[in-house]
Parts: sequence; C-alpha cells; structure tokens
Amino acid sequence: MLKAFEKQLPENIYDQKSAGPSREFASQELKEGEIHVVNGIPYIVKGGMSDPVDWNSNKVAGKNKSEAVEDYINLKKSINQLIEAESESKDNIEQLRKDLNKSYDNFVNKFGTLNNNSKIGFLEDDVDFPSVSAIENVEEKVNLLPGAKKVEKYIITKSDIFSKRVIGGALVNKAETVDDAIKLSRYKYGQLNIPYAAGLLDIPEDEFKDQIIREEKAFINPDTGIIEPKEEYLSGNVVAKLKAAEQANEDGTYNQNINQLKTVIPNTIPLPIIKLTLGSSWIPEKAYELFFKENFGVNARITKTKSGRFTASINNEHTDLNRTKGMEEAYASKLALDAMNNKQTIITMNAYVDGKNVRVKDVTATIQASAKQTELSEEFEKWVKTEGFPYVDELEKIYNETFNAVVERKNDVYGFKTFPGATETKIPRKHQKEGVLRSLEKATMLAHEVGTGKTITLICTAMEMRRLGLAKKPVIVVQRSTYRQFVNEIKSLYPAAKVLVPSAKDLTGAQREALLAKISYNDWDIVVLYHSYLDSIPDDPTRVASYIQELIDEKQEMLEELKSSKDKGTNYLASSIEKQIKGLTKDRDQAVGESIEANKKKEASIKQQEKSKKVMETRAKGLV
Repeated sequence: MLKAFEKQLPENIYDQKSAGPSREFASQELKEGEIHVVNGIPYIVKGGMSDPVDWNSNKVAGKNKSEAVEDYINLKKSINQLIEAESESKDNIEQLRKDLNKSYDNFVNKFGTLNNNSKIGFLEDDVDFPSVSAIENVEEKVNLLPGAKKVEKYIITKSDIFSKRVIGGALVNKAETVDDAIKLSRYKYGQLNIPYAAGLLDIPEDEFKDQIIREEKAFINPDTGIIEPKEEYLSGNVVAKLKAAEQANEDGTYNQNINQLKTVIPNTIPLPIIKLTLGSSWIPEKAYELFFKENFGVNARITKTKSGRFTASINNEHTDLNRTKGMEEAYASKLALDAMNNKQTIITMNAYVDGKNVRVKDVTATIQASAKQTELSEEFEKWVKTEGFPYVDELEKIYNETFNAVVERKNDVYGFKTFPGATETKIPRKHQKEGVLRSLEKATMLAHEVGTGKTITLICTAMEMRRLGLAKKPVIVVQRSTYRQFVNEIKSLYPAAKVLVPSAKDLTGAQREALLAKISYNDWDIVVLYHSYLDSIPDDPTRVASYIQELIDEKQEMLEELKSSKDKGTNYLASSIEKQIKGLTKDRDQAVGESIEANKKKEASIKQQEKSKKVMETRAKGLV
C-alpha cells in the first residue's frame, strides 16, 4: 500500500530547489534606504535588514536592472572617492576625476542620463540618488511659439566636478595680528576661542587675553565672566549691559566696558515723539488712573491682569464729565476701558422679533461709540504730552529701556570668501554672509527680495549649524516643484554634503515610517522635505494634549478675571470664553485618546519587532 502511494507522488519530489531572495542582515557600512547588490541580486536596506527590491523584471535598454544598479553603484563610488580626495588634498585627485568621467560615460552610454530619464526611475529608490544625480547640470528651455503648444526641452551637461576641483584644500590659518586671530577663530568655531586664537599668534593664553582686553578688542561680561569680542559685547541690549557693568564696577574693573557701552547707547527718544494709545501695555496703571480722574472726574482703581487685560473699579462713575464725554448708553470711562482692552463697545437696543421684546445690536450707536473711542485715545495722547504731566521722565525711561535698548550686531564678513567646506564656485555676497551669521545667533527673518539668493543663505546656514554643533540634522522645507533645483544647489555649494530627499514613494502613508527611519538611522548634513510631506506628519498626541491644556488654563484664568470684575459688559465675553473652553476640552480629550491608542500600537509594534528579531536569529543560527 505504501509503495502504491509513492508511485502516485510527482517525480523528483525530493530534489532541492533554490528559494527566491530572502531578507538578510544588512552590513553596518550601508545606510538605511541604500541600494546594493548581493550575488547579482539588488537589495535595499529597510530597518537594518537587506530586503529584495520590488521592481518588475523589465529590462533597461536591453540590459538587466541588476547591471544598471552595479554601474550606478560604481558611479556613486567614483563620486565619493573624488570628493574625499579633494577634501583631503590627496595626490591622486586628477586620476580619480578621470575614473569618474569614465564611470559616468559608461553609465550614460548604456542607460542614459541620470535626470529626466524614466527608464531608470527605479534607481530613485536609493537614498543617495538625489545627491548622485546632482552631478549633472539640468537647464530647462521653454519655447513658446505664437499659436503653438508649450514645448519644454532639457539640456543636461556635466557639472564642474568632471573638469576641475570644486572643494578647496584645508585652509592654512595664519594670523599676524590680534584682529586676524579673532576673525579666524570666529570663522572656524563661530565664536572667540581663546586657546586657538592664542596659538595662531604663538603666545600664551593669558598674554592674549590681557592684550585683547587692554586694546578693547574684547570685554569681560560681568554677568557671565566670559570674554566676548567687541562686536558681540557692544550689541544686543546694551542698556541692560551698561546697568550690569555699573553695578559690578566696585573696583573700576569694568571702566572700559562702561565707557564703550555709553558710545553705542541709542539716543533717547523724547516723549513728545513717542506714539501713545489707550491701552499701551508699557504705560503704568497710575497714569491711566490720573487720566480717568482729570478727564472723566472719576476715581478708578485700574489693574492689569497676567493675561494683559485691564480691569477697573470705579465708585463714582455718574459724573457730568463722564456722561458728556461719553454717550448715554456708555459713559466715557466704559468706552476708554474697552479701548484699553482693544475691544469695541457694543450698544444694544430693544426690538420686537417674532412678537418678542429682545435686545439687539444698535448699529448706528455702536458706530458712534467706536468714533468716541478713537477721540478718547487721541485725547489721552494729547493729555500725556501736555506740559505739566507728572510722569514724563518715568514714561521716557520705561519706553527707551524697553523698546530702544537694542543695538544690532555688526558682523565683519570681509575677512573670508566662503564658509568652511563650501566650494568657491559660488561666492556668497555680503548680505548673504550677514544673513547666515545672524541666523546662527537667533531666530531670523530673511526679508530679502526675490532673486537676491535666499537659497544660498539657507543652505550655508544649515551647514554652519551642522558644523558648529548647533543642529544635528538640519531640515529645510521647500516646495515640491523646486526641490530638485534646491538639492542641486546644495551639491553645487557643498559637493561633499550628505543630503536626504524623499522620493515619490516616501510620500505614501505606508512609506512614511520608512522615511523617518532613514532620517533617524543615518548621519545627514541636510534633510530636504516638501511642504505637503511636513503637513502629513502628525504631531505626538501627548504633546498636542499638553499644548491644548495650556490654552485651556489661559482661557480659565481670563474667565476667572472676568467673573471677578464688576463690569457688566463682560458677561458676553465670559460666555464666549466658556464656549471656547468647552471646545478645547473636547479637542484635548480626543488627543488624549489618540495618545493612548498610539501607545498601544507602539507596544504591539515593539513586541512584533522582538518576535521577528528572534525568528531571524533562529534562522541565522540554522544557516550557520
């Protein structure tokens, strides 16, 4: 019976057949998202594993895709070797340039150019493809003939790296003066590095410190004890710095600081030319109380809450002045207090609606109230600037110390042509260098006109932040239609830069985690994202819930202040805030729910990863 069963089995049932390509542990030398070839089969790194690619079996220009991948990898290798040689000024630079031309020509002759070539679209899965394709110059020609369709033509040529050196050798820093040493220190480290600067002049550090302080090239900040270059110390809030120096100058140590700070303190702006309005937050409450008393004949106790809102307690509002300067429906003190809170006074009236007597907005009277508020604000400014106002000196001091105390830092950008690591094929202009240095100090708006080179400023800023350790992986968000040109600009300025750009596949929800993994697991100089992609990345629900709770707390504080006020006109505003709190509470609870669900998924994912890892380890042991 058993023999009869064996005869029914197919022939060669025990023959071993080779299985298809399977997942393998990726080499540590490979980046997340990098394409490589193992035994003639293309793989891509995903989650630290080498996964077989999911391409179709169609040939490219009559050749297998694996051959295209191998030639592409050789080209990438040639590029990296040449960039490394130029960066380190090796002896074989020109030989490596010939090798690059040979590798590129071989690839183009077989498969076509890297850009605008749909035949090799599968290579875009490689995380380095945007950087590799940037070795080509792509020029778009658009012909618009009268009565004809729009004709686009792309002219693709080799970039400068094929014919000349694009990365300068290591800068030999030489300083003959103290000024040179300070400039070179800032160029290399972004700040004054005493040991480095002293070493450039071959003098002891203490001697260098004494000299730069004696010659007023730098100053000791009394608040921090740090030696700051002249342009740094004599900028920023110089009024506060002068106060600090004067308070710490018991033994004359900071005489030089005081003398130099006095030369840069902005001229005092007198009260008569300062623009004032009812509700200016910097004006003390006592000035408003005096205005209410002298102009409306009322005794007001005015306070400003933590949220910046003014409240008033008035015990004699029915005065002739208060009525005549205001309206029958709203006294002047009411109109003025609303103006101080940037609030329009709403006047209502009785009306019959559907047979019922209700209060509705009186449009004409409300417009009149708005006009009155403008008149009262103008009257307040004239009153403050009238001779005899008792708080002139105090208001001038408060205004100038608050709004006229900062001096813009003046950066010397003539001491260098380019930033470290950048090629000299494109020399940044003066305003671009200044924009970069300013961006390294604080959040900055680059209000430059179109065509003035904000792209170069952004790229240099990101690379400098990376070099100086101010950012680990700078991200630049651009329009999707221009990201190719942006990446080409990065590689043109910094040929050795490691740049990550999402591919079309990375934009799908399924691949979003894969892109984030590429960002996390690799050491990038710049990450370029599209606006639409950034919008599609949800924030952490826990952080969202925390942010919403902060908004609720602010609204709750405002509500408590309104309820404690005796002003009847605040009832409508209080009702509105209560509705806002209710809506925010709902949003917060939803975010909390999403956070709980996200944590459950995360725990499940971790368990699944651990399980997969054990399975792979078991398989690996079995193979061994």
